[in-house]
Amino acid sequence: MNIPKQFLEVAAARDKERGLTDDANDFSTASINKYSPWPRYVSLETGHRSDAAHPYIYNQSHNKNLEILTHCRVKRVIFEGDRAVGVEYISHHPDTANKDAIVQAYASRLVVLSSGAFGSPAILERSGIGAPELLETLEIPEIVALPGVGENYNDHTILFLPYRTTNDEITLDEINHGNDADIKVHEDRWLRDGKGLMSLNGVEAGIKIRPNARDLESLGSTFAKRWQDFFANQPDKAVVFMGPLVYYAGANAEAIGRKHFVNGYFSLYPASVGRSHIKSSNPFTPLDVEPGFLDKAEDVAVLRWSYKWSREMTRRMDCYRGEFVPDHPQFPAGSQAACGPADGPVPISAPDIVYTAEDDEAIDMFHRATASTTWHSLGTCAMKPRNQGGVVDSRLNVYGVKNLKITDLSIAPTNVGANTYNSALVVGEKAALILAEELGIKGV
Repeated sequence: MNIPKQFLEVAAARDKERGLTDDANDFSTASINKYSPWPRYVSLETGHRSDAAHPYIYNQSHNKNLEILTHCRVKRVIFEGDRAVGVEYISHHPDTANKDAIVQAYASRLVVLSSGAFGSPAILERSGIGAPELLETLEIPEIVALPGVGENYNDHTILFLPYRTTNDEITLDEINHGNDADIKVHEDRWLRDGKGLMSLNGVEAGIKIRPNARDLESLGSTFAKRWQDFFANQPDKAVVFMGPLVYYAGANAEAIGRKHFVNGYFSLYPASVGRSHIKSSNPFTPLDVEPGFLDKAEDVAVLRWSYKWSREMTRRMDCYRGEFVPDHPQFPAGSQAACGPADGPVPISAPDIVYTAEDDEAIDMFHRATASTTWHSLGTCAMKPRNQGGVVDSRLNVYGVKNLKITDLSIAPTNVGANTYNSALVVGEKAALILAEELGIKGV
């Protein structure tokens, strides 16, 4: 595919300081500040994406100890005193006569929650574990006071900035925005031999980048303290991921029918954190989620720099034909930064766009209006000391109760500088070892 290749060609010519590597995501070096192809979890034999369900669930039909219930939602953990003994759930299957039946399931040894950064804290709060003020307001009897439940929400703040390209460029727009007949051509190819456009994931190149001295100057004084406190002495911590996405990822109908690509970016360790709490003891009531995106000025500065940096890369790619204006900042009239169509790329040596203070404000307003989740949510049942807002200990036990563990990314005490897929698998694998050890199961 040409677009990722062009991104790497521009990087090699424009940013010799950082350079290229074959695989920034290999498990031995995990390169920071290197441009790289972005290998994906796809089987070389079938072209199918590798996921968690196939190796962990779908291959367990022979396992008589595993029962999977669908259309069910856990309401609360059942306690006898401070000991977890089971869960109460609602069976919500539309095809059953006893729809919305409340069912209680009991455990002889342990209750384990693995419902993610939103589900696990919600179950704890509905069970009486959380901030006393919240539990009292919702008239939920308190089992244990743990004010850290639902706090410390961490995520990656992402932007997808679209650019126009030529109609003969290879993109995934037809798959993402085409009609059924368009999509079926690619689907049939993929089902036949695991190849073709549908075997791609759209992100085929990128970089986890740390700013150099010139970049830090551009980031300005707003970011300086965050850099010194968090990043400067941790060289394994990148600030932002940037890379091309080979289709239009927005919702503006004006873009449909033309070819686009994206140069996207997301902050890897935002200073801003949020929270997620229940609003009712009813498990079907939507949660009260405040992600906290861009609460801190240093996060706004990071995204402003990322926009400028990624745009300069994009303007030099052969496929570039200007910005898709509706999904970019709306700069003041007469601004040098104004977006629009282009006949082709600028030279590698072309001067960078000069942004005024008004331009910067336009970028910040755009980010505040459009920044969104990367669905890399974690941290809301953090593994920390209890007096620091922690919810679980190093053995995954929920503080203040017995026989209750949490085994998902809600336990992460702070963010990770990557897609969270690997981290979730590692938590699950480590949890399996801990559970096996405590239950006396050999050979795990």
